[in-house]
Amino acid sequence: MKMMYYCSKCHNIVFSEEDFTRKMCFRCEEGHFEGAMISEEEADKMSDEGTFGEFLDDLWGLSAKRVLLMVQNNPGECIYYNEKTNEITLESDRNLKNPKSNILNWKTILSDSLKLGKCGELYARNLLESMGYTVYYPLVDNHGIDLVAKKSDGRKLLVQVKTVKEGNYSFISRDNFYKGEDFVVFYIKVDKDGVPSVFVYPSKVWPEESESEITYTYDGRFTYHPYSGEDQKSKAEYGISGAKRHYSSSDEFCIDTDDLWVCNKEKFDKIIGAYELGENDGK
Repeated sequence: MKMMYYCSKCHNIVFSEEDFTRKMCFRCEEGHFEGAMISEEEADKMSDEGTFGEFLDDLWGLSAKRVLLMVQNNPGECIYYNEKTNEITLESDRNLKNPKSNILNWKTILSDSLKLGKCGELYARNLLESMGYTVYYPLVDNHGIDLVAKKSDGRKLLVQVKTVKEGNYSFISRDNFYKGEDFVVFYIKVDKDGVPSVFVYPSKVWPEESESEITYTYDGRFTYHPYSGEDQKSKAEYGISGAKRHYSSSDEFCIDTDDLWVCNKEKFDKIIGAYELGENDGK
């Protein structure tokens, strides 16, 4: 009989005949599985009765209002914002009455850049996985790499995810920027209704560094700020303009499709391939 085990750190749920008690969670690699709580048959019965969500709330002490931010069909995950714990949690879609629905609802967290950033990372991970990449999280987040993505053909990408509200300028510190063919930025621009658009920027689109002058490419969309003056306290940075004139669904770097959970794989491969081959080194 399969029993339910759950990770107390990321709330990952596993149903297995194997005893997972105290084993390290293979998703977050930080927490350990607590178990065994209920059988899979009992969970299915609760799901049919619409009480499985309440069971999880009681189990994890999440009785406060939870806001559903994201649902994706494969691998069937839900992302919630919990108003009591002030955390974002990743859970199975088992407790949804309609688990086939794809949902994106980031409007609730638009004012919180940390939560928006967390959702952006999870969203980028899912898009990469939909294109056949295996995605890994670095153990330490202090070098500007949010995700490492690998494909069976040997392609590797070092990914930094930037999730911003419409119109906002964003930047990457020079210390955390890698001017190489495998470094890409997933720039996720969220409109006032909480709907994201995704732009993919290989590192080569940014201008060359200058010791004393601000440099630009793509009509000012990408910049390099040296901050080299004696009175300058800021560190050198690579910038991304948030100006509306730079962004549309037909933009050469936009990988959006009509389905928010499916990106334009052909266009993504074209963007990455062009810069790997050195066909396009900025304008």
